[in-house]
Amino acid sequence: MNATSLFDSARVTLQAGALCLLAGLAAPAGAETVDLHPTPPDLTSTVAPNLMLTLDDSGSMGRNFMGDQRPYSGAGWGATDQQNTTSDASYPSGGGPYLCAGIIDPRVTDPDNPRSWAMNGAYYNATAGVVYDPPLLVDGVTKMPNAPFAAAWDNGIVHNRPSSPSASTTRNLGSGSRFCGNSAGYYRLKDTVALTLDADGRIDTASRTRLFTSGNWEWVSIATDGTAAQKQNFANWYSYYHTRHLASKTAVSRAFAPFDENIRVAWQNINSNQINNNTAIYKFRNETANTNVRTRFYNWLFSSPVSGGTPNQAATVRAGEFFRRDTGSRDTNPYWDRDLNRELSCRQNFHINMSDGYWNGGTSTTDTNDRSPATRDLPDGRTYSTSDTESSIFWHENGADARSMADIAFHYWATDLRPDFADDERTRLKVPPYIPDRSTDLFGPALANGEDPRDNKEIYWNPANDPASWPHLVQYMIGFGISGTIPKNENTYERLRRGQLTWPETVAGTDDARKVDDIWHAAVNSRGEFFAASNPNELVSALSAIISNIIARRGSSTALSATMAILTSGTQGFSAGYDTTDWSGVLTKSNLDPTTGEAMAPLWDAGCVLTGGNCVTTGQSGLPVTDPARRKIFTWNGSGGIPFLWGSLSSAQQTALNKHPNPSVTAPDDLGSRRVDYLRGVRTAETEAPLFRRRGSVLGAIVNSQPVYVSGPTGGWEDSFPPGSPEAEAADPATGAGSYAEFIWNYRDRAPTVYVGANDGMLHAFNAVNGSERFAYVPNTLFGTGKLNQTTDKANVVSVDDMPVVQDVFINNQWRSVLVGSLRLGGRGIYALDVTDPDSFGAGNVLWEFSDHSDGGEALGYTYGSANIARLNNGKWVVLVSSGYYPSSNPDPYGFPDPARLDENADRTSLLILDLETGALIREIQTTGADTTFGLSTPAGYDSNGDQVDDVVVAGDLAGNLWRFDVSSADPSAWSADLMFKTYGGGNPGDAGRQPISVMPVAMRDFATFKPVWIFGTGKYLGKDDRSNEGTPSNEGPQAFYGIRDYGPGAAEYPITADQLVEQELTQDGNNRSITSNSVPASNRGWKIPLDIDTEVSERSVIGITPLYASNRAVLTTLIPKGDDPCDPGRRGSVMVVDAATGGVPGNGFGGMPYLAGAQSDTVGVVVNSTAIPISGYPSLVSRLGASSLVMPGIPEVQIPDAPNYRGAWRELLDLL
Repeated sequence: MNATSLFDSARVTLQAGALCLLAGLAAPAGAETVDLHPTPPDLTSTVAPNLMLTLDDSGSMGRNFMGDQRPYSGAGWGATDQQNTTSDASYPSGGGPYLCAGIIDPRVTDPDNPRSWAMNGAYYNATAGVVYDPPLLVDGVTKMPNAPFAAAWDNGIVHNRPSSPSASTTRNLGSGSRFCGNSAGYYRLKDTVALTLDADGRIDTASRTRLFTSGNWEWVSIATDGTAAQKQNFANWYSYYHTRHLASKTAVSRAFAPFDENIRVAWQNINSNQINNNTAIYKFRNETANTNVRTRFYNWLFSSPVSGGTPNQAATVRAGEFFRRDTGSRDTNPYWDRDLNRELSCRQNFHINMSDGYWNGGTSTTDTNDRSPATRDLPDGRTYSTSDTESSIFWHENGADARSMADIAFHYWATDLRPDFADDERTRLKVPPYIPDRSTDLFGPALANGEDPRDNKEIYWNPANDPASWPHLVQYMIGFGISGTIPKNENTYERLRRGQLTWPETVAGTDDARKVDDIWHAAVNSRGEFFAASNPNELVSALSAIISNIIARRGSSTALSATMAILTSGTQGFSAGYDTTDWSGVLTKSNLDPTTGEAMAPLWDAGCVLTGGNCVTTGQSGLPVTDPARRKIFTWNGSGGIPFLWGSLSSAQQTALNKHPNPSVTAPDDLGSRRVDYLRGVRTAETEAPLFRRRGSVLGAIVNSQPVYVSGPTGGWEDSFPPGSPEAEAADPATGAGSYAEFIWNYRDRAPTVYVGANDGMLHAFNAVNGSERFAYVPNTLFGTGKLNQTTDKANVVSVDDMPVVQDVFINNQWRSVLVGSLRLGGRGIYALDVTDPDSFGAGNVLWEFSDHSDGGEALGYTYGSANIARLNNGKWVVLVSSGYYPSSNPDPYGFPDPARLDENADRTSLLILDLETGALIREIQTTGADTTFGLSTPAGYDSNGDQVDDVVVAGDLAGNLWRFDVSSADPSAWSADLMFKTYGGGNPGDAGRQPISVMPVAMRDFATFKPVWIFGTGKYLGKDDRSNEGTPSNEGPQAFYGIRDYGPGAAEYPITADQLVEQELTQDGNNRSITSNSVPASNRGWKIPLDIDTEVSERSVIGITPLYASNRAVLTTLIPKGDDPCDPGRRGSVMVVDAATGGVPGNGFGGMPYLAGAQSDTVGVVVNSTAIPISGYPSLVSRLGASSLVMPGIPEVQIPDAPNYRGAWRELLDLL
């Protein structure tokens, strides 16, 4: 614990992220349960995006070649140029050997070598590693059967589809001359034939001549020389992929397999099965309410016909018009949500258009284009102008045809598809902008500090970004084996953006490559993407890339943690969060702007480093996969630490993991070893039996566990512990084991590490330099709860969801750094780890666990920020644990209520004091003296005589009581507790629970009495009941901040009530807040600040108070719930700075500062809308170098004047070094 002076003879005990508090008395008072929920209350429901799929069913989809002309030459395919669905089972020799060549030379894999490029993209690709898997059925797991090589189906989908199957002709692929005059096999270009490229990166004229010379090709027979695996692969290709429509259906069946309630789906064909008035859109899961939409989709997919032209324009218009619908409370309304019984104005719309060629027929009925009018106002008030170079890529084209696909796409992007939403401020401009690329390298200027990136033209008109906040349609175009007149590469893309290259004119009634350019242009104009898939595998890859882009939306609920208390050019921050589409986790490291403290572009994402592959957060690709077998993961078996490996687990742990996750299934499923592999990061069971939950990342959601940064020791202790104490004896240079000063020196270069809990069942220790995982810990408590089993089946399972505490302590006759973690709603337990040397952490560094099943632990509820570390007068370093919360319901993911709601110990509200060395219970102190007490807050400790040993502990509870615990005696049996203050009665409403205390109190200086004043706020934010200003007494408020004077143990002044306090009145002008400065004489018992601003309904204190000890000011942060609308999940709150002794205006506060417009001399704070306002934990404050002020990263409005006392900057709260 860091010890910082209050007075000459008094100290407070601080923790890494928390203060210490203790509680104690004898006779219990009645306790209650509380609404607890695994999802943050401000994230009551995720908004699944709308996805329309248009599948080409034109006659050309029956062809067995891609594209319509031979590649690289523009000539026809010879004898097969007019081939149709009746002859797609053969490849005539007249088509040339290249008709039976999927890849020019499959032996070459270098993408820059033209020999690795596609030839007939529909033909068999013999490149090593290319596997032709059968289509997936409706469950997303079961495959259609492998095709027999000797009796392969011409159309395996028709033959094997579950609904209305039809027998298909079979072929013996090992005989005959079906494949360009041969049995099964392929042509490849002889390795003696050279291919060279021209200046534009295309195969040059001489090479094209060699390429289309038949004698330059050689046949490779699979029928005679192939392995069994190659023959099976060829048979599957023939039955499920060899035509465009077979390949597209197989690709869609596989790409849509992981969809569930996270995507809403509707569909159409270009010619048949078109969108009509009865077309509805549903979450992609089978249920009675949507007439089993998933099954209907797969039946439609597998039965789509092949006939007619390619009227892509008309199909795109139908998709756009579908998203303009306002059909009320019906599923035909794309914005209606049947679960919430309302329209959601923030729902995003996407269209995937899969086509094999050039659009024709069914031209656009819209009369708008991307060049006329030349200037127009967009729905968000920004201007689109064809005179702006930054937007050249959208409008710079030849000709004046207003009927192109690009014009249609721009129309449905730039038009507010539901203008009625704009009539109500609550639904106006609620679609979340997507701005992953903030670079300004092409045009400039650079994005200014605090500037909305949408106000920078280069960023706004960067096609990689989608800044539209109105209902609009994003188009993804997939072309089968087609290419345009301009190469699709980075050089072309940049020239289009700079206006140095124009889009070709598109002429209706023609079939040429300019229409492919138009499809690419359409994707650009709608902020989507165009994929030119040259083979079936690229189809699957394209669809997967589209889905990844659609769900690339992130959420965050924890505050940023920084590496230095002083803001310099080298200060870096760590921010944690989650992706609500699959509840995967995010932990990013970013540089902080040295002026504003704003986090800049992420340097790495630990979730990506752990998972490998492509990283949406940073834009990195091809990251190596962390080997699950090499991860250092540990757990506790009841007597010691062990590796988290199946063979190392106890029989009880193995039995627990072998249980089915659904409690209604009593028989074990015996999948425990597979679950261990899954939790370690093995991914195979996500796509094949037993089909565990698919993850976007191996790292689970980080919701309430604020990251803690630790490098060298920063406990702040001095070698001046009481004479005769173990610490003092250890510091003796002659006989001691080592002083704290030596400990600091020995570990000054300790490997910097970020500790954070995640809802994947683990506490993670990440390398703070590169984001790699040093080790992880799985609490044993989770085995008995079933949460580890549920994690493999359900997405949002809470497990290790609380912020850890790290402190330097003296145990086992030596100084060590210890981490103590709690689980929040993840479990009723506490764990302790020795993290002195994180690089060499092993099973022996797991110290202990304590749970409701431990001796004396039966009263332990869910541990919400429950733990703290203290040094007490009995000579022990201890963990102070509040008895936590008991849920009113908290059903598991299968709907079964939590048995803890009926626990007979729920009527015990206690402080548990554990021996830090052993985890054994020293003393349970139950609260008494109040009519109602339940839900003790995090305990905070106070050293009254400056000997670095805590004498007092204070905590609040959810009933609104403030408890004072006297722990000054060396005898634990003499420890006692007082009801110090009640928020109810005495001028306040009389019902307990109206002003709950859920945050840790903070002790600061009171100059009138020269005693500590305990500062805290009231309110809670734990469950669904807390998300609005209705439903429970605590929502009705008003809540308040209090400063309560400490009169010592057993004082006659207790319990203090609100009418004995001096009130400071809070007022608000715009977003600026002012406060009175009424004096607080010694005759009064403290101060109060009611949070009763009329316009800020249900404002509350649920975030830790930040003390500024050098100036004796308190930073008060509040949360203002915005209700239960998932389209308005952003946070609102206030940040205020008050004099800790009086609650009034500090000597040098916000007033008159130039950065806060309209500030007055009594201005103490500001109301902000920012996700930097956390829902738990503590806000970050960082000192600006060379300026006597503090900044709050993520909230540029907040710059707090303060004395430049960096040592006293409460670095533990910030997790700073």
